[in-house]
Amino acid sequence: MFNSLSRAERLRGEKRIAALFADGRWCSAGVVRCCYVVASGEHSNSQSSSSHPLGGRGETKNFQLSTASVLFSTPKKTFKHAHDRNLLKRRMRESYRTRKHVLDGLRVDIAFICSPRMPETAPKQPRPKPEIPDFKTIDNAIEKILEQIVARG
Repeated sequence: MFNSLSRAERLRGEKRIAALFADGRWCSAGVVRCCYVVASGEHSNSQSSSSHPLGGRGETKNFQLSTASVLFSTPKKTFKHAHDRNLLKRRMRESYRTRKHVLDGLRVDIAFICSPRMPETAPKQPRPKPEIPDFKTIDNAIEKILEQIVARG
């Protein structure tokens, strides 16, 4: 099995991302939240030259190989340091890359957001630094989310 995450599989474009968050369904598992849109059937978009049913500008030449587009995000408000955010995105990408075979044949745009719960603090108190979830926690969460998407899709 070929487990890579090519550029064609990345969710890009301001319009597609805005449409995902405007029309998407939300689910969560553990420390990972997810917003996704599943396309139903074949759509022909007259404004778009892409073969992707959810829009775009022809950037997916190998659409038959990859029918899912993904985006990974971590909140800057929660994780102040870029190296922490990059670590979490790297862990989410790796987990998705090894489990994406579950989505075979399903046309879907997905946004994964890693946002662990913050402990409650009194007003005017500094926010405590959140714990960075380990790979196993993120992997289990993404596995559950992908199962939910397939079940609902």
